[in-house]
Amino acid sequence: MNKHSVALILPYFGKFPNYFPLWLKSAGANPSFTFMIFTDSDMSAYNIPANVHVHAMTLEEIRRRAAKYLDFEPVLETPYKLCDYRPMYGLIFEDYLKGYDFWGHVDPDIIWGNMGHFITDYLLGKYDRLFRRGHLNLYRNTDEVNRFALHKLPGWNISYRDVFRTNSSMHFDEAYLAENLFSNLRGGGIRNMTELFSQTHSQNANSSSVWNTTLRAKSSRRSGGSKAGCTVSRCSETCRVSRNTCISICRRGP
Repeated sequence: MNKHSVALILPYFGKFPNYFPLWLKSAGANPSFTFMIFTDSDMSAYNIPANVHVHAMTLEEIRRRAAKYLDFEPVLETPYKLCDYRPMYGLIFEDYLKGYDFWGHVDPDIIWGNMGHFITDYLLGKYDRLFRRGHLNLYRNTDEVNRFALHKLPGWNISYRDVFRTNSSMHFDEAYLAENLFSNLRGGGIRNMTELFSQTHSQNANSSSVWNTTLRAKSSRRSGGSKAGCTVSRCSETCRVSRNTCISICRRGP
């Protein structure tokens, strides 16, 4: 069990996909992580694990929460636009994140493996931001880190103001602007880890069967996912994450 507390955030609006019970079951198999679902959907038909917390909330409520930290009215008309707001989740859901060391954002088309095997206390103790793709990204829950997205890069014509004033997707959670914003804060002591598992866990996969398990999903655009054909592939030495697949969780084989 990790010494660091981690809350993983999933806003979702509309009908959940038919494979969502598998997501819930795999989340429940990771009791040292807390999953927070913010949704306007009826969840009464699902078996909700103890470490999955469901909060009723509308898309407009999330927009209003974001507006509290901006000096203009942000645009949030469609759920897919939430991708751009992901770097702000530490502020938007600040009242839900009290007491957690880290927060992160996730997608619903993931079947989680043994997360603690890869998201270790070593990584959580060393870095302030882990990973770089929208389906799984972690941030240290401090005011400095939570506000990184609201900085403006010197010499850049585009900023968070442009991102939050349009309903078009700007890929703010993954793209070059966010990466440079976070890199620009390193001088103040912010530590960024963007390598995907391989550096830390190659030694754990030398003789064991390590699998990159993925689920075929049609689409998850209500939460910010994208259409992707997914496969199941075996990793020989390190856990790999393909940018063309919709989920990326590794687990030790038998």
